[in-house]
Amino acid sequence: MASLQKLKVTSYISIIFLFAIISAFFFMLLVLFSLFIPVTDFIASTIAMVSLAFFFIFIQWLIAPYIVKWAVHLKAGMEVTNKTNPMVYSIVSELVKKADVKMPKVYIIRQKEPNAFVFGRTRNDVYLVIHSGLLDLLNPEEIKAVIGHEIGHIKHKDFITLTLLSGIPMLTYIIARIVFDMFLFGGISGGKKDIGSITIVLIVVGFLSFIVYLITQLTMLWLSRTREFYADAFSAVTTNKPENLISSLSKITYNLAYMPDEKNKKAVRAFYAVDPYNAKEDLKEMDQNLDKKTRVVGDRELRKRMEEEAHGNFFTKVHHVFATHPPTYKRIIALLEIQKELEKMHKI
Repeated sequence: MASLQKLKVTSYISIIFLFAIISAFFFMLLVLFSLFIPVTDFIASTIAMVSLAFFFIFIQWLIAPYIVKWAVHLKAGMEVTNKTNPMVYSIVSELVKKADVKMPKVYIIRQKEPNAFVFGRTRNDVYLVIHSGLLDLLNPEEIKAVIGHEIGHIKHKDFITLTLLSGIPMLTYIIARIVFDMFLFGGISGGKKDIGSITIVLIVVGFLSFIVYLITQLTMLWLSRTREFYADAFSAVTTNKPENLISSLSKITYNLAYMPDEKNKKAVRAFYAVDPYNAKEDLKEMDQNLDKKTRVVGDRELRKRMEEEAHGNFFTKVHHVFATHPPTYKRIIALLEIQKELEKMHKI
């Protein structure tokens, strides 16, 4: 479908852009450092710096699953089998077969927030975690739509990509902090002339590091929002019922908006079906587009809201740029477009 292809291309462009930015950043660092090191040591320094960067990203990939397990209190005995929860197990089995991916380890944890997410190191070693709150809130068809969304993340392998690439902005931030600490604690030594030259270089390095950190972090957030659209599209096409995911997203957003804020959500914010920190804002936007009694989506009203968003104020646009998830109403608009495409295909 055109929607899936467009999202796929957008994801690849984001990844290529990230690598281009970080490559340019390291090249500029090496050029600056070459002013103070012998030419013979330049190649060795290049190899050392690139190796350090890859090692940092590898460590991030290696320990990330342990961090997530700790954050969500995942324990033995929570794994779902055909005996412990036949409905959930059956849904996951059906969807992974359609997606042609390996069956993930499925866990249900006792959490009131309606949510489900996947994490892992490879597509053959994935954890699918479902909150009990999701099962209490949604009907079986809606649960299937949400799980289909998560299987989409497995199919696209975007959870691995995000785990690996999330080390890039962190690395540039660490470099910037090291430079800042050198100024703060007086870590520069040498003659007056050398100190002056080194200070200028460090100022440039620190400034570049913060700029690259901001660019890469914004790109990561853009990639995170794109992958949500991509997984939504996968669920809609695989289940052939986009309306179930539309109603799921509506219910989840309304539910999260009225739940008390919890500090521990911040650690796993990107793993929520809807950004919990933006749920109230999403609710305000959706109230203009949804009938509160029936939760029926008004396509014309949603389009009107999209036009208003395009001409929205500066602070609203900034708010969405720094969000981990797209606004719910935008996801619904995209799903409605897919629904129309599916209807056209069925008529042919």
